[in-house]
Amino acid sequence: MFSTLSALLLILQLTSSGGIIAHELEQPWFRVGVALPFYYGTNGFKIIFFGAGEGSMWLNWVVLTGWNAGCLPLALLIGASRSKKRVLAKAKPGLNRQQVGTGGTSSGAGQVEIEEEEGFEDLGNVALMGV
Repeated sequence: MFSTLSALLLILQLTSSGGIIAHELEQPWFRVGVALPFYYGTNGFKIIFFGAGEGSMWLNWVVLTGWNAGCLPLALLIGASRSKKRVLAKAKPGLNRQQVGTGGTSSGAGQVEIEEEEGFEDLGNVALMGV
C-alpha cells in the first residue's frame, strides 16, 4: 500500500514539476505540481544552471526547507515504529535468554552461563527505542 502510494506520488511529481513539460503548456488542472517539492527543485536547477528567474531562488529554498522540516519527523516516526515492530516480532516473550547450569563439575560448580537464542543478536537496540 505505502509503496504504491509513494510510486504514484513520485510519478505525479515528475510529470507535473515543469521539468519535462513547461507549466505554460500544461492543462490548468495538472498544475498541482506547484504544491509539491519537485517543482521548486526543478526551478532551483533552472536558476543554477541557466540563470532563469534569479530573484525567486529564496522561495525555492524556503519551500524545500519547509517540506524537509515537515517530512523528517514523520519519516523518523514511521521508521522507529517499523523497527520496533520488527524487533518485537523477532522476540518471543521470556525466551530471548536461557540460563543453563553447568552441572556438578569441579570447575563450573555454582556458575551460570547465559546462552542467547539464535536470531536475537540485535535485541540490544530495543533499549534505544524506549521499549
